[in-house]
Amino acid sequence: MPLHQLTALSFTMDDASIKPEQLLRLAQLPALQELRLSLQAVWSAALATAPAWGQLPQLCELKVDCSEAHTTGRELAAVIAGVAAATALTGLELQMFQVESPGGEDAGHEEQAAVGVRGGRQQVALNISASIAGLTRLQELDVSGLDNVNSSSWRASGMVAGNVCALTVLTGLTSLRLAHGGACVDGFAATALAHSLQQLRRLDLAECELRAMSCLAAIADLRQLSYLGLEGNAGITRQGLMLLTRLSRLQSLSVAANDEVTAAFVDDFVLNAAWSSSSGWRPLGRVYAFSNSFDIGDS
Repeated sequence: MPLHQLTALSFTMDDASIKPEQLLRLAQLPALQELRLSLQAVWSAALATAPAWGQLPQLCELKVDCSEAHTTGRELAAVIAGVAAATALTGLELQMFQVESPGGEDAGHEEQAAVGVRGGRQQVALNISASIAGLTRLQELDVSGLDNVNSSSWRASGMVAGNVCALTVLTGLTSLRLAHGGACVDGFAATALAHSLQQLRRLDLAECELRAMSCLAAIADLRQLSYLGLEGNAGITRQGLMLLTRLSRLQSLSVAANDEVTAAFVDDFVLNAAWSSSSGWRPLGRVYAFSNSFDIGDS
C-alpha cells in the first residue's frame, strides 16, 4: 500500500540516529489516523524525538522501554515532558529505571537546588504522576518502576513520582499497570484508584506496598476486572483474598505465597469462587505455583 494511503502505522524505533524532523514527516501523511511508536532500549532515540511527540496528533500509543539505559535526570525530565505533551495518547507504556549521578551534571544540579532552597528560590520538581494525569484520553497505562524514583539521584534531578492518586482522573482507563511501584503505590492509593477507575479490566499492582488489605474490598467492586496482579505484596491475607470472590469476571489472579496463602488455601479459594454462582462465578481452571507465587487462571 502506498504511504499516502496508510490509515494506521506501528513504528518500532531502533535507530539512535533518527531526528525529530524525520518523525514529524509522518504527521504529513494525509490518511494517517493512528500512529503507534515503540522505543526498545534505544534511549538516545527517545531523548532525540521526545520534543516531537506532542506535535503528532495521530500518536495514539507510545512505548518507551529503556529499563537498562543509563541517563541523567535532566534527560529523563525531557522525555517525561515529551510524554505529557502527547495529549492524543490512548496507550502509554513507560518503564522507570535507575538514574545515574556520576558526580557531574546531576551532582551540580543537586547543589544548585540546595542553594535555591537556602536563597528562597526552591525549584519546582517535575511530578511524574501529575504529568501523566493530563493525558485524559488514556485507556491503557503501564508505568513500571516508580519505586526507583525514590532514589537520591532522582530527587537530586528535581524529579518526584508524585501522588499516584492523581491518576484517578483517568476514568477511561481499562488497563492499569503500576508494577514495582514500591512505597509509591500503597493501600490508600490502591483504594482511591479502585474507587475512581470503575472501567478497569486489568489491574497489576505487583511489587507494591499495599499492606492494608482494606484496599482489596475496593478492588472487589471492580465489576469488569478480569486480571489482577498482587504478587510481591507482603501481608496478603486469606480474609482479604476471599473478598475477591465477588469479582464475577475474574479470569486470572497472581498472588505471592505466604504463611496464610498456601496451595491448600488457593484450592479452597477456587472452590468458593466457583460456588458463588449468584455472582456469576465460574471455575477458574487449574491452579499452579511458580516462583513462590500462585497464579490462578484458565488452563
